[in-house]
Amino acid sequence: MLKRVRPFQLIAISALLAIASGLLWPAGLISRVLLFLAVPPFLASIGLYIYKRFGPGRYDLEDLRELVLEGEYDDSEVPEVDPDGDLFCQCCQSVYNAKFGVCPTCATRQTRKN
Repeated sequence: MLKRVRPFQLIAISALLAIASGLLWPAGLISRVLLFLAVPPFLASIGLYIYKRFGPGRYDLEDLRELVLEGEYDDSEVPEVDPDGDLFCQCCQSVYNAKFGVCPTCATRQTRKN
């Protein structure tokens, strides 16, 4: 369920509860209850945004480590790089000489097959 809920959906729920609380302000207790119920979805949306933004990625590095240790990882499809040729940086979309080893624009290191 965590992957399907978006932070903006929780913010919308919180905003609707807060608006309903404002509309029912003359009815004191109901208004306070709705306002109290608006806080948890708002805090959950902040937590969900932080988790999705800075949490674990889609790829588990432990799985890759196990593949390498078991010998199932095959790097034969990695193309060889001409030492005098040019490389294309996928991060900043620039072309640079392979002798640099690192993109001079964004400092991204290209993977090479030995």
